[in-house]
Amino acid sequence: DGTFKFRSNPKRIGKDMKWKMVGGGVLHTCAINHEGELFCWGDNEWGQLGIGTYENKNSPQKIISKKSWKYIGKGDFHTCAVSEDGSIYCWGNKAGYGEISRTQGILDMKKIFGMPTPHLVQVSDFQDWEIVEGETLYTCGIRSDNALFCWGDFVGIRDGSNPMQIEKEKEWKYVRGSIGNPCAM
Repeated sequence: DGTFKFRSNPKRIGKDMKWKMVGGGVLHTCAINHEGELFCWGDNEWGQLGIGTYENKNSPQKIISKKSWKYIGKGDFHTCAVSEDGSIYCWGNKAGYGEISRTQGILDMKKIFGMPTPHLVQVSDFQDWEIVEGETLYTCGIRSDNALFCWGDFVGIRDGSNPMQIEKEKEWKYVRGSIGNPCAM
């Protein structure tokens, strides 16, 4: 709404925009409009808005990309999204915990800590993702074949550079970040 005030009642954001999906981190929000464009606003200390700077923004800022987006996943201080072609892109903070993992096959802390623009995340050889969600210490994604992968630091996985498939025999439909561990069904 053009301010940084906390609101106790809903307030319309982007009066001329029609949103199809919204996701929020600790102090930032991102949304996808009906044209598949991605916008973010709020706190940007770690580059979680994906706009190429670390400057806070109090109104929706379009992510400059040739991609069309189908899913936005929140992280506390990072953001991940799935493009229409099924690729995962992430930006923002906590690469050391694996939220942004395996970019071009290598986890490079210097290059990806606090990235202010979207970068492709190569989680596996499979690039047909439907959902991506995160929290402070990890990120999880569900592929189109309903396989669930997680990477980062939470119970059961301590090496953020190696995404792990969770219970291979199950077909997963949804994953959500929660403190300490993801929840999925």
